[in-house]
Amino acid sequence: MSPNTLAEIERTVGPEGAYIAIIEGTNIGWVETPIGPDDFKRMVWDVIGESDLAVISVDVVDAELLAAVLEIIYIYVRKAAIASPRIADIALHLPSSIPKPAIALEVEKPPPPGFELASLEDEILSRLGEYVVLQDPENFLNIARRMWLWRRSTPRKTAIVLTTPEPLEAGAEALEEAIANWTAEIGATIYRIRMSGHYYQHELWKILEAVKPKKLIPIHTKAPQAMLSIFNKYRG
Repeated sequence: MSPNTLAEIERTVGPEGAYIAIIEGTNIGWVETPIGPDDFKRMVWDVIGESDLAVISVDVVDAELLAAVLEIIYIYVRKAAIASPRIADIALHLPSSIPKPAIALEVEKPPPPGFELASLEDEILSRLGEYVVLQDPENFLNIARRMWLWRRSTPRKTAIVLTTPEPLEAGAEALEEAIANWTAEIGATIYRIRMSGHYYQHELWKILEAVKPKKLIPIHTKAPQAMLSIFNKYRG
């Protein structure tokens, strides 16, 4: 949370503060710590730069994250190739300012107008350091099986990035464990990154100091009692 945002909050509530503050706590109470959009971009940038081949999984309902990942890829002067039919569908709704990625031939569906085809087997895996592959988690193992059938080994420096916008459900955790087991077999490095636009846990103190509430109502959190305990410490 930027100092400008906190300063704006303080100006809005005034020197006396608010009587009641309704504060969301999406990231409060989780053992794992998410990273913000800026940190996410820096980390993905580093992974792409150090890899012969980077494969990034994107949830099929997260068009905003897809757009952000594509912007990072293009800044690094890499080409993007979508190897998921469902991500190919949401790519239709990308902003016109973002160049259209290629669609992997193995997706086995006609590319939308304006999108080029690129063969995962014959082109993408042969031109190391040129492409970043975009995949969805559920289709990930399908492509892995295809590579096994092709008898193709993965490039020496292969990185798998699993993006997780919000905490995982049990089914998604099992799927990611299966992907992690596969990457261990092929000698790839794997990163699990949970990006969140919500404030970090330690920033709750800054928010309380800016709002100066006399009462707190936690919402959108799995740990309302933790928020109230922090609030009681703040109140002294």
